[in-house]
Amino acid sequence: MGTCNYCNTSGRTISNTIGYCADCIRDHFDVVWPQIKKVHDQSIPYSLLAFYPQFYLNDLPTTAKSHALRCREVALDAGLANVNIGNIHLLSKDYS
Repeated sequence: MGTCNYCNTSGRTISNTIGYCADCIRDHFDVVWPQIKKVHDQSIPYSLLAFYPQFYLNDLPTTAKSHALRCREVALDAGLANVNIGNIHLLSKDYS
């Protein structure tokens, strides 16, 4: 059971590592993000995986290459250092 460092709410869904509840992360992101960022080691790998529809959700397109590259850029700009795109062979040219 953890306690939110922002609103002091206690609960089992609050991470002891991050120290913030989901409501505070959502509602006060600009305030809590710098603290959350300090908790995470920049060397932790962050993988973006391409979506490929099979049994369920087969009405959705595969992930576009431009979308995956943009997500990687946002992650790098946020301070993550070890960001990779997995399943590259599944990326489509663009959404149609």
